[in-house]
Amino acid sequence: MSADKIKEEAEDKAVADAATRPPSPDPRLNGQYVPPLGERIEWPLHLFECLPGVDRGEAIDLTGQQKTLLFGPYVQLPAGLWLARMRFSIDPQGGEVQARFDWGALGLFTTETYLIRDPGQYEARMVHAWDSPQAAEFRAFTCRPSFQGYIRFHGFSVERLSDSSPPSTVCAQA
Repeated sequence: MSADKIKEEAEDKAVADAATRPPSPDPRLNGQYVPPLGERIEWPLHLFECLPGVDRGEAIDLTGQQKTLLFGPYVQLPAGLWLARMRFSIDPQGGEVQARFDWGALGLFTTETYLIRDPGQYEARMVHAWDSPQAAEFRAFTCRPSFQGYIRFHGFSVERLSDSSPPSTVCAQA
């Protein structure tokens, strides 16, 4: 094999590897960067773990036992009050889905449960206070078995809030 052919194959492999490698997480969230209040930072869905065999952006079948749908990404956040926003669409297909969302770290979470009957686009918003830098986790679950339904996650962001803001949660149809 000629040197040119070897070089060409190596370049093709490097291009293919770069195309399939997910982008690195936002370097501003390394536990040392403290963003200005109100700055929203998108975390790509590829940072999260999902059900085996399910791509993070595709529809997840809710049929079956209660299950963990999504969790992670364990990105280090500095101390402060943080707002998480998970955008998703859900179709209970005539039934209802009881969904639970957790936002926090090290076993200390803000938890909310919602009974969703109407198909549509939703955004779950949850606030949690960190008293020291910690690896953040957002989790999404179904709380009971379902006979039908689908959920699709569309995006996730975090935002540093004023320390004077009280914790609150909202899940509203977009």
